[in-house]
Amino acid sequence: MKFYYQNISGAALTYSGTATTGFPVSNLMSPDMNTIFKDTSIDGEYITIDLGTSRTCNYIVIGNCQVLGADITVSYSTDGSTYTSIFQVDPPVIGNFVKEFGSVSARYWKLTFESYFGVTSVQIANIYLGEYFETASNEEFLSTNESEGYGNNSIETQAGYVFTHETQSQERRNVKYLMGFIDSDEYQKYVTMKENIKPSEAYSLYPFYYINSSGDMYFARHYGKFVFTMKAFDIRELTLNLIDEL
Repeated sequence: MKFYYQNISGAALTYSGTATTGFPVSNLMSPDMNTIFKDTSIDGEYITIDLGTSRTCNYIVIGNCQVLGADITVSYSTDGSTYTSIFQVDPPVIGNFVKEFGSVSARYWKLTFESYFGVTSVQIANIYLGEYFETASNEEFLSTNESEGYGNNSIETQAGYVFTHETQSQERRNVKYLMGFIDSDEYQKYVTMKENIKPSEAYSLYPFYYINSSGDMYFARHYGKFVFTMKAFDIRELTLNLIDEL
């Protein structure tokens, strides 16, 4: 299982263009699916992310995005002036997009949108940027509770691309995993993750993305505390109670 839990809350964001009224770039600081940034006329504009301090990153997640008619180039800088490109993705990008790359430590990051088809549109709900956490422990699926309106939808764009995304039209999806044979090193990674998402008696302050062993990607919060059970010889178990974030 992989966890992508570091968001950009608290970062300083600037946009070189003019966002659609009511959908400013500052909305990207909220780890939420419903507060979005939008611009329906893109040609070379870019978003600059100043994390405040250098952060080691090996992934970026662009959440609930609809990028039509524009390439996305992701780059980084240590001084805010000279940027190095990491990768470029061609349009369209629909749904939750994740890209892993070799570890880079940088304070400044940039997403540049270059017109591809002539008619461009960009909509993004959130951006997650940091180091993912991949478990080495055993993952045992325990249970799930899906609503009647939960399922998959396929969208075919004008360019012929087909993307599948999850639809939660009614209730949320609850799922439970048992993570077994957690050694001391992995335990410390869970502790770091816990400090970032801030779990409480109710559920985590910040949602996060994760990919299970089947390769399915979800956006969820952790319900309740992280409670570790000591088994033997510094080996622990953890029950993950996850609930989809709408």
